[in-house]
Amino acid sequence: MTPQLALHIRSAMLCLLAPIVTGACAPVFSDARLVGKGQFEITPNLSAAGFSAEGESEHVVNNFGVHGLVGLHERADVDVGYMRAQIANEDSGVNILEFGPKFSLVRDRAAFALPMGFVFGENTDVGE
Repeated sequence: MTPQLALHIRSAMLCLLAPIVTGACAPVFSDARLVGKGQFEITPNLSAAGFSAEGESEHVVNNFGVHGLVGLHERADVDVGYMRAQIANEDSGVNILEFGPKFSLVRDRAAFALPMGFVFGENTDVGE
């Protein structure tokens, strides 16, 4: 694989991963339980992603983050998350900030979350 092709693949992977990991600031395998009024929960996270093409595989990105839940009501929490998606072996990457409510529909069995967030950092285009 040529260095230029690798760079294009890394750029494409970052563009594809940014919208996906924005929602992933919250734990990917979240459950329906809430933390409870006046309680909080903090979860640090670390993950890595790669790709495979033409019989070769490569480590592409490292994700470092923290996610927190704060209980506002017995049936409602608010979540806040931050993640740094760092391109492997480089200084570039993006920052992802997420926040939003989580509501209990059926106690400890079903919940609805509405995460909202944005991506920022070097090499991040800002829409007008």
